[in-house]
Amino acid sequence: DPKYRDAARRALDALDATRFEATGLIHSGVQVERGEPTLPIAQLGGGVDSYVEYLWKGALQTGDLGLAARYRDTVDPLHEHASFTHE
Repeated sequence: DPKYRDAARRALDALDATRFEATGLIHSGVQVERGEPTLPIAQLGGGVDSYVEYLWKGALQTGDLGLAARYRDTVDPLHEHASFTHE
């Protein structure tokens, strides 16, 4: 049903609009009615990892290259800013 697809797309657009300019990371909390960040941090937690998963699965299921690009735009900054190694 297009109304659900369109609603999901608007939600993705709203989340993308909350990216930190300096890092490209997604805010960890967003007030859904206003689309404004609620936390001044970015972390890979329950919300953000689901967002990444939905982007990837959506791209695979639909062949939507825009979703695939959003996935890369989200994962690349995670690798750059949130990755760590054990020594």
